Amino acid sequence: MFWNFTKFESKILLTNKKHLLLGILIILFFLLFYFYYSNSNPETVSEQKEKEIDMYNSAIDQIENDERDADEEIVYESLLEQLSLIRFQKFHLRRGEFQEYINYGLALNEERLTVHRLDNAGIPDHLIFPEVQIRQEIETLNYIDEHNLPVLTEPFVASEALVLAINTLSGLLFVTLILLSGNEILVYEQRHGSVMKGLPIFFFQKSLSKIMIHFLYLMFALILGAISMIVYAKNTNGLGNFNSPTIIYWNNDFLAVPVWQYVIIASAFFILTIIFILSLSLLMNYWMKNSFANLLVGLSIVLLPLLVTSIGEDWSFIQPLTALDFKGILSGETASAYNNPSIDLSYGLIWLALMSLIVVLAVLMSIRNQFREKNTKFARLIPGSGSER
Repeated sequence: MFWNFTKFESKILLTNKKHLLLGILIILFFLLFYFYYSNSNPETVSEQKEKEIDMYNSAIDQIENDERDADEEIVYESLLEQLSLIRFQKFHLRRGEFQEYINYGLALNEERLTVHRLDNAGIPDHLIFPEVQIRQEIETLNYIDEHNLPVLTEPFVASEALVLAINTLSGLLFVTLILLSGNEILVYEQRHGSVMKGLPIFFFQKSLSKIMIHFLYLMFALILGAISMIVYAKNTNGLGNFNSPTIIYWNNDFLAVPVWQYVIIASAFFILTIIFILSLSLLMNYWMKNSFANLLVGLSIVLLPLLVTSIGEDWSFIQPLTALDFKGILSGETASAYNNPSIDLSYGLIWLALMSLIVVLAVLMSIRNQFREKNTKFARLIPGSGSER
């Protein structure tokens, strides 16, 4: 009976205009993103180095014209050394001597860390290289060196575009799409009665079937959209290298992983996010029986961490909700924003799984309580029952 119900619900979903539109939107997102990305003008490595040289010149001029204490003198000498190293980097980059470029880059970033240990004495805030950026660059250069990968990569290839598209989809946009898919997960059947409504199937089985159908539909749209973008990008600009490094934050440190591994990690976040939001939609449908309220409450839950941080509050109990935006988790931005180094890859995946489990248990408890209430009412209607006296 479970599979008969599942087949019937699948047909209803596939003929529902709203879900067809959502599926098309997810697929089009990847293609439209690539059109936008391929028409942009990303900064080249050479341009980036030129900009860094300008920053060093400004910082050196700032310190040079001021009286310097002992720490500021060390920082000043280090900045001169860094300026020399970055000019060597640019020289070797122009000559195609990439091993030398990497060696000078590693030396440059070690000097930058030395300046950070001196609290960037004398350097204006807007000219300070963030420590996070320095650590990420060290990890990237080491990864490229260890795996003999090219320093310069084509910007519009499929491998580069896929990572950017996934990061753009993460967070509010993706959660909104899931909420739109599941905001009528129960109330649709109540509004539009079907021949399957009276089937002898447990409510939990029915709920499981609905979540499974919506989950598979959303995952199919995601996979189809990603494949469509990869195929189009490959035909226009090339496939790229799926072994290229992408930086993630894990165990209070930055780790370079290949693009293909990053896609697997992102897929795990997508899967758990879909399960959590669909389970939450089921629970809110069960309690409120209103699709609009379901959407409103769901969006409020996603936006709550952003609202709290924007007003300068620190509510640690809402930090698990930040896992819904895995881009911030994997980049280390969320850990920095909440001053909590434990918010990393493992933290996000574990909390998404736990929150999904909590919501499922809440659904089961709600079903159990309703069943008990019905039994109590039924017992009161039976003549001679103890509850009637």
